[in-house]
This record gives sequence, structure tokens and C-alpha cells, in this order.
Amino acid sequence: MTDVPIPARYRCGHVHEPREPATELDGSCTQFACPACQLALAVQQGKNTRAYVNMQQISTGMASFVIEISEATAVLGELLATQGFARSTPSQDELHPGNGLAATLAVIWRKEFQFAVDIHPEFVLALMEVIKNEVRALSAYFPAGEQGVSFMAFPGDDAGLDHLLFVGQGGMASLWADS
Repeated sequence: MTDVPIPARYRCGHVHEPREPATELDGSCTQFACPACQLALAVQQGKNTRAYVNMQQISTGMASFVIEISEATAVLGELLATQGFARSTPSQDELHPGNGLAATLAVIWRKEFQFAVDIHPEFVLALMEVIKNEVRALSAYFPAGEQGVSFMAFPGDDAGLDHLLFVGQGGMASLWADS
């Protein structure tokens, strides 16, 4: 007798197709509706869900890469909470992060990846790869898809630092794409 694998299914009943490379999202996403159903909900609610990946200075010896998700539906927010995201106000810039304590003003979901500034560059590049894979997986839930991901930008600032710092050089997004 041959064992036939039973495919994992999302809460909505659609079949879960694991992504390559696998992310932490793959482990818990089946507890929720599939990306297509959540995407339809975001469109129906008029949400322009976006991810902003930026870098912030925590102290003189520490920095962090930060993913901030804006305009998430309540269901996507529940999924993000299982992935280590927390509600926060939007960051203003590299030195002024959002405030997770201002719960009544919290309008974004935020996740930090902290590291020492004197760490070997290979570890930073590996961390960038992890973050890139995570936002790529999350972009399946965004109405604009991968176009809904901005690197070196902050919520409310779609042009971001990329435009100001890397004009004519392919942009910071190309560095993330090449890492």
C-alpha cells in the first residue's frame, strides 16, 4: 500500500504550497486564510498593505533592521503577531523608532532584527537574506505584491532614503536583491 501525502490546507480550505526557500511563515500560516483570500479581503477593505524595511541605530554599539507593515487587515495582523511582529507607531527615521507602548496610536506592525555594529559583514549579509525572504513571503498578502515592499524607507515616506542616497547607482533595493 502506498502512502499518499495529505496536503496541508489553510483555514479557508485552499492547499498550502510551501515556498522555497522556506520561512518561519510557512510553519504557522495554515492557521489562517491563504494569501489569496487575505489579499481579496485587503482589496475589499481598500487597504494598501505595504512593508518598509529600514535600518535603525539603537545605541552606539547596536543597530537593527526593522520591518514595518502598514495598513494590515485584522487577520493579517493576527498572522504577523505569530511571526514576532508587534503593534507600534511608525518610525520617523533611523534615530526615531516607532513607539510600541502607544497602543492607542499603533497603526503598523513592527519586527526588529538587532545586531552589534562591529559584527562580521557576512553575518549582516546573511541577516539581510533572511529579511529579504521574509518580506518576499509576506508580499503575497499585499495588493501590490513585491512592489509593496520598500527598502530603506519609512511608513509615509515611499521615496525613502534610497532615492536620496543612491540616485543613479541602482538604488539600495538592488543591494538587497543582489545579497
